[in-house]
Amino acid sequence: MTVAVERPVLTELRLSAYKSHRGGRFPLGPVTVLAGGSGSGKSSVLEVLGVLAGLAAGGTLDEVLPRVVRGGAGACVPQDAPPDALGRRGFRVGCSADGPRS
Repeated sequence: MTVAVERPVLTELRLSAYKSHRGGRFPLGPVTVLAGGSGSGKSSVLEVLGVLAGLAAGGTLDEVLPRVVRGGAGACVPQDAPPDALGRRGFRVGCSADGPRS
């Protein structure tokens, strides 16, 4: 007998500052289709989902980013991102999930 295990499910992906994305919000459902022209950022969305999957599987950011993103963390930073007060430049992504807490 198979027992169904209820797990959290991503419901939205947010790319606040990631590569060419600024303030991008992507609702996710059981089936989500990404459509757009060449260079519109579809692959970037899939990269972030891959990074989140690697983190959820227990990997660290230092382990996951080089495996999923060609160029690692440096390639994720938007080209025109100004440094913060400490001189750092980075990227920002987020997600929403629904389901049981573990």
